[in-house]
Formats: sequence, C-alpha cells, structure tokens
Amino acid sequence: MKLSALKTDPRVDLGAWVRDIPGLPGLALKVRPIDCIDAQRVMRRELQAIPRAKRLTGIDPADERAATNLVLRKVVLLDWSGLEDDDGAPIPYSPGMAERLIHEPEFAVLRDAVVYAAGIVRDEGKIALEEASGN
Repeated sequence: MKLSALKTDPRVDLGAWVRDIPGLPGLALKVRPIDCIDAQRVMRRELQAIPRAKRLTGIDPADERAATNLVLRKVVLLDWSGLEDDDGAPIPYSPGMAERLIHEPEFAVLRDAVVYAAGIVRDEGKIALEEASGN
C-alpha cells in the first residue's frame, strides 16, 4: 500500500457534501466528520456535565444520545439539500429546523442519515467527496 493512500486532507473538517444516502434518494447532507476535534470537544463537555455519580455507575444511553444529538446539530450537520415538505416545497436548512429534526424521535431516519454521512466523510477523509458531488 502506498503511503499517499493513507493521507487525509485536513480541509475535510470544514465539511463535505454526501449524496446517495441509502434509502433517501435526492437528499444530500453537508457534514463534518463524526470525530472531528470540535465534535470531540462538545461531546466531552456534554458528558462531563453529567453528574459524577451517574458517570461512575455508567452513563445512561439516553444521556449519551442527547449529547450525540447536540454534537450532530451544533457541529456535524452544516447544510442539506433535497429535503422537502409534504407538498414538495424545499425545506431550507436552519439551525432551528436541524435541532427539531435531529431531536424528534419521529425523524430518527434523518438523524441516522447524518451519522452515516459524517462517518463517510470521516472514512473517506478527502475533500474530493465534495468535488465528486459537484459542489
């Protein structure tokens, strides 16, 4: 294996578009890697805010999910395209709408898509993802 194949472009932490998300035709998400340094900082801060006694006995999955949701909406998800309301009108990205869709259990498919896309960006680690999607 060539060493150059292991290189990642640090600009990917600025975000890249991911298209062709399984089961969600037409949806594209601009995301940062799921484990970018800013995401790690926010996650650490949120988990440390959980009372020590609770952390010692094991972090409740609900607390962990709440922290992950915060990371997804504040750090990871930057934009979307191809999301429409039931009448076919585009739903523009906004932090408020992102918060609603990531936190509401009814929209778990979208939350999971953000996690998937952020994993793709992390795994690919190349800004070419954005170039390949035409953005």
